Amino acid sequence: MDLAFLVRLQRYALDAKAHFQAHNSDGIGANAIDSQLQLKSFNKLPDISKIIATENALSQIGVGAAQVCIGAMAVLPYTIKLSVNPAQALTPAQAAFEGFEAAAIHKAVRKGDLSLGRNTYPLGVVIGRKNKTALAVVQGVFKSIVVDALLRMNGASLNLSGAFLRNQIFNGPQLATYFGAHYLVSLRQNVPALLGSLAAIGNPLGLFRGLGDGVSDFVTEPVKGLQKSIQNLNPQYVVDGVARGTGSLARHTVGGFADSAALLTSTFSKNMAVLTLDRRYAQKRDRSNTMREQQGDFHLMDGVESGFVKLAEGFIEGVTGVVRAPMRGAERRGVEGFFKGLGKGLLGLLVKPMIGISDAASDVFMAIKASVEGEGQQAIDRRRVQIRPRRALYGRDKQMRTYNLADAAACALMLRTCIGGQNFLSHLEMDDRVALLSDKRMLLLDSEGKELLLVKFSHISTVEVREYEANSCSVIIMLKRPRANGSDMEVVTCSTVAQAVELSEQIKHGMSLVEEDV
Repeated sequence: MDLAFLVRLQRYALDAKAHFQAHNSDGIGANAIDSQLQLKSFNKLPDISKIIATENALSQIGVGAAQVCIGAMAVLPYTIKLSVNPAQALTPAQAAFEGFEAAAIHKAVRKGDLSLGRNTYPLGVVIGRKNKTALAVVQGVFKSIVVDALLRMNGASLNLSGAFLRNQIFNGPQLATYFGAHYLVSLRQNVPALLGSLAAIGNPLGLFRGLGDGVSDFVTEPVKGLQKSIQNLNPQYVVDGVARGTGSLARHTVGGFADSAALLTSTFSKNMAVLTLDRRYAQKRDRSNTMREQQGDFHLMDGVESGFVKLAEGFIEGVTGVVRAPMRGAERRGVEGFFKGLGKGLLGLLVKPMIGISDAASDVFMAIKASVEGEGQQAIDRRRVQIRPRRALYGRDKQMRTYNLADAAACALMLRTCIGGQNFLSHLEMDDRVALLSDKRMLLLDSEGKELLLVKFSHISTVEVREYEANSCSVIIMLKRPRANGSDMEVVTCSTVAQAVELSEQIKHGMSLVEEDV
């Protein structure tokens, strides 16, 4: 569950409902003609405004009070495995790709600017708030730490009990009240489990669950071995059962405590990173942690090596920040920015080495856990890593189309280039090269990711395809003004005519978008 995405989805659903209700209440008025023209394009869809109005009217007049006789109805119990992904410190390219609203929500959630019951949304986010005083900064940091502590959970189990009704008579409101009360009681019973799954306190419920599995194997495996030894008259099965049970208990014990310790140290590091008030440093840590999670095997020596690197980085970041932060602040806000940067640098000098120590300990504990659990559990963890690239959203309106794996991979590649953060338009694979097109530029890369050509659509005058002998052709891009080397055109060779025509059409499409803005 991604909190920032849920906030956006909630806002979209409630705003859509308010929009259709407004259309229904306006009737035939001043904007009737515009409304009718807009609704003509939806004549093949259900009349959502009418459905909402009907449901509201039924709920107000109590039509649902008609009684229903239930002979037998069973709702089976079910379990929900819940993991929450808190907001991240987005890089400028990621923020531009996500969009202004999503980036603002991520930033507000990280600052702890959440509100409950202050607006029409069940979960509100205060966007754009600026902490102008020292007290406001401290309060924001504290709220961010509390919010992160309440949200960081992985694999929390919600066990909702079933319900069974036989020979009952209910009306609509009574049935809703019954099930509402039933599941409210179930949720209350799950509160201790949710609190016990918080990473901020080391996920003690997961630790106890693992220890229970280890103790169970320690008892049952020798018994299974004894039964098999009696059947086959071979005492070796007893020895194997004892070895399996002892090994399982040791793995669950060492791995469980290492996992809890890693959660505690990583939570401490994340909260201390917020305390540094250094957005770039937080972004760098998020990227590093994401890359570590996507690694394959992670053994003890890998953890020790990574721990030493992070320990050194913590001290280096703390020392260099004392110089960099005042200079960056002076460039932006003069003397005031210099002193603010100096304070931020001194704070980082104190906090960042502590983060380095904590990150080093986290990596070592995670390596211990991975080593004792063996290859089987590491394979399971690798399967949990997202394999399919994120869906590409097209153009400035971020249109959603049928999922295309090639476009998704190209969009992910574009984020790591000089045009990262711009809106994805299209791409074209050209043998050993690939052309990436945003809504502003075209970038041509070779097979090793090296930049071959970068041109703005606003600088292009004309585009044409020229065919040569031996089935070779090129796309000629004429520029409005010469480049620094004196050239007023760019040539992109293509292996086939179809490839050249496709590239030409994509470039012309990008040019048309730029002309619309002008």
